[in-house]
Amino acid sequence: MPPKLRELDVQETPEGLALTDPLGLSEQVLILSPEAYYIATLFDGTRSLEDVQALLLREHGSVVPREKLEELLTALEKARFLEDPKLRELAEERLRAYLREPRPMALADRSYPRDPEAFRRYVETLRAFHEGEVAPASGGLVMPHLEPARVPELYGVAIEAMRRTPPPDRVVVLGVAHRGVAEVAAAWGTPLETPLGPLQVDLEALQALDALLPFELFNSPLAFREEHSIEFPAVFMKAAWSDAAPRVLPLIVSGDPERKAGLDELARA
Repeated sequence: MPPKLRELDVQETPEGLALTDPLGLSEQVLILSPEAYYIATLFDGTRSLEDVQALLLREHGSVVPREKLEELLTALEKARFLEDPKLRELAEERLRAYLREPRPMALADRSYPRDPEAFRRYVETLRAFHEGEVAPASGGLVMPHLEPARVPELYGVAIEAMRRTPPPDRVVVLGVAHRGVAEVAAAWGTPLETPLGPLQVDLEALQALDALLPFELFNSPLAFREEHSIEFPAVFMKAAWSDAAPRVLPLIVSGDPERKAGLDELARA
């Protein structure tokens, strides 16, 4: 069976690209050069080592010795980054468990305090950075997804605008996908944890939206693990409205301009 690279988290570091396992089945961190990572992605379960060798020669004019490819595959295998039946079964079990639980806070104590009282004080500090009148959020609100410490005044305005707005029945939280998604958009279906308790999701509304679209909406759950464009709005929405916070529809969308037609379909739905 041709080797297949598992779905991994990839982060840029000064040493190269750091590969880690988003499901935690492996605790290994493998550092690859961008070129080596590109070659690793060619092992998609359909290509043999010889196929990859031929593709690199044909499309890039690169002659990569067989032993170099074998070294790469060995490193990936030792890190448990290649698929195999037992690992696939374990990954599916871990993913099912992940999807049954609320989405945990990925950025607590990194970007904002986890402790409820400390978080409330932090929110008031953000509000203090903005002076002047703030209008209610009529119909919608554009929030930054930069680190709050970088633009505290913008988060202060956003929180104040929400506080001046009666809580709606539901809110679509629309973020940009910083990790690849299988379709033009993806949804998350369980509550979102915040320092002040879970923010509830309107699963029924998401399922109704899913039924209107030509693609599966719940297609990329792992893309939500550290997605700050969803987490920041969620925690500050809970801060603004507390127990009166509305149910939300968490959606992330691809930034690929070639997928604009799919975004138009989503908007119409």
